[in-house]
Amino acid sequence: MSPPSGTRLAARLAVALLAVLALASIPGCSDDGDEATTGTGATGQPTLPAPDGSALPPDDVDALGELYDPVLAAHGVVLTRGVLVDTSGGGYERSDEGTHLALYVRPVGPRTPDRYVEGIYELAALLSPDVFARWPGLQTYDICQEDADATEPLGAEVGALTQVELPRAVAEEFDWATGDLGDLVVLSRTTDGVRVFARAPVDEDPAWLAAQQAADDLVGSTTVPRITATTVGTAGTPDS
Repeated sequence: MSPPSGTRLAARLAVALLAVLALASIPGCSDDGDEATTGTGATGQPTLPAPDGSALPPDDVDALGELYDPVLAAHGVVLTRGVLVDTSGGGYERSDEGTHLALYVRPVGPRTPDRYVEGIYELAALLSPDVFARWPGLQTYDICQEDADATEPLGAEVGALTQVELPRAVAEEFDWATGDLGDLVVLSRTTDGVRVFARAPVDEDPAWLAAQQAADDLVGSTTVPRITATTVGTAGTPDS
């Protein structure tokens, strides 16, 4: 009999923590997430395997964790939730045939607001190209960072401190190698289906405010919604 999902998730967290410690000891190890290819990179870090031909991802956090946790470890986080969602007709229902993938990660240790801000772009640049290339049936996805200090057990439905949501066409056209958080914020103000959110204390960090200012300089001082503890729904998208 396989262990309960919560037990498996806790075991994955322990493995992820060990991986973070091991990666920190590798000379030249970086957090830029560039090596998203099959096999092992030049620094010895794990890289993503080739797609298996599936049109949609599994609606199974353990299967998704086995895929993504090895590369997420370099960023100090572990996948806590992965849900496939049917958003047709404006709904938000979990479904094996859904074309929206909601991913949540949680830091494996304490994290400062500026590190969360860095993680917004780092994680989006790491995962966005892969999820759409790997699963051609996906139309949208989002990646959220949970609070490292959350008291809820891993896998529980909790609010997120940050969120990036993207449709396929935008993610495929975006230059992830040279872009930055300011570029994502611009997209969130100018492009349907793009969301880039942060809530306190992350949205009070100077790096987040600088990204807002960079977007102001390009597209004007459009108001970007500030999310609160109740604004991000437990299903993974802001409540309407």
